[in-house]
Amino acid sequence: MTISLDKALEQFDRVEANLTKAERIWERLLKLVPDGIAIDASSVYWTDLYGGTVMKIGRDGGSPTTLASGQNYPERVAVDGTSVYWTNLYGDSVMKVAIGGGAPIVLASGQHHPEDVAVDATGVYWGVSATGSVVRLAPGSQTPTTLASGKGYPSAIAVDGKNVYWTNPVIPTGNATVMKVAVKGGVPTVLASGQDEPLAIAVDAASVYWTDQHAGTVMRVGIDGGTPVTLASGQVGPLGIVVDATSVYWANGSTIMKLTPK
Repeated sequence: MTISLDKALEQFDRVEANLTKAERIWERLLKLVPDGIAIDASSVYWTDLYGGTVMKIGRDGGSPTTLASGQNYPERVAVDGTSVYWTNLYGDSVMKVAIGGGAPIVLASGQHHPEDVAVDATGVYWGVSATGSVVRLAPGSQTPTTLASGKGYPSAIAVDGKNVYWTNPVIPTGNATVMKVAVKGGVPTVLASGQDEPLAIAVDAASVYWTDQHAGTVMRVGIDGGTPVTLASGQVGPLGIVVDATSVYWANGSTIMKLTPK
């Protein structure tokens, strides 16, 4: 069967219009999925990876506030008493803005795909996936310091005032590690090896906790190392993890899980 050129162009325009509509719908769907999330006493903060924004809302709800827009794939977020911090994955930068809003400030540029970010009184910390580095920016400093490098793929970061802890998922599975280094630098320590795909991480006064997405496990090891303990197995792609004084919580597919005692 043959059709005229005009008819072919008409059909092409119809297909193109449908594709454009589908792309718009997909864009909206992507913007419904926040990436990083953090919380303080009054508010919840999150990044919109595809929308390029950093957002804030009261813990009891209300209208969201845009703290920053036009960011280049803002990924993870952290908060302290004065500021909100985030990494721009494709902008190769680490940023901050006042918790009440204002002009965003570049803390570090040229970071080659920064991933997670953590903050405490000793500084701001982040992982750089392209170089396998863990980096610190000390309070009052404008020059980042590399605490560890060549460590594969620092994915998630936690800090406790003395040490920085991170997960290092690598390919093939079974070669991943959980590591730490002193906040002022030194020789990195492997806390756990032979992991499959450790992603999220949390720390308390005694232990380090992480989820292993590929193995479907929730793990724990002492902050000084030792034999890793499996807290839960048979989980479905466990991701984010947090701890409090008595329990450990993690995201497991479409559910939130809790284990007490931890």
